[in-house]
Amino acid sequence: MNRNGDMNKIILYSNYKKYGKEFPKVKGNILKTLKILKKNNLKAEIFFVSEKEIFNLNKQYRKKDKLTNVLSFENVPGFVEPKGKQRLLGEIYLCPNYINQKGQNMSALAIHGLLHLLGFDHIKREERRIMEAKEKGLFTKLKISFFV
Repeated sequence: MNRNGDMNKIILYSNYKKYGKEFPKVKGNILKTLKILKKNNLKAEIFFVSEKEIFNLNKQYRKKDKLTNVLSFENVPGFVEPKGKQRLLGEIYLCPNYINQKGQNMSALAIHGLLHLLGFDHIKREERRIMEAKEKGLFTKLKISFFV
């Protein structure tokens, strides 16, 4: 909890026991990121999913017929949420097996997904420049690297 009594909440889901050690790191780095960005009363859900699951999500929602490391889905405006202090930002899907194969950092990719939920994007060149600069600053403050 911070000075104002505002609180953020991160919920992690996984069927992979072997990635359980990543939970505290990912959750801690997401909470620190929200604090650095001065974001309060927000909630996000993070799912560790299989290659098949992320492939299917990527194909169904992004029309991309390939594996990916991270996907983010913003909360639909007007969606009925349980009453609570935090506003649901959305969901972040990480594919731990694919991330590890690529030698990437789980926390860095979770932060990348979080930035998407906060409105950052990298489709246009200027958007990419802004998002990459934000990531670089956050990774430096958090002392994490995109690659492990």
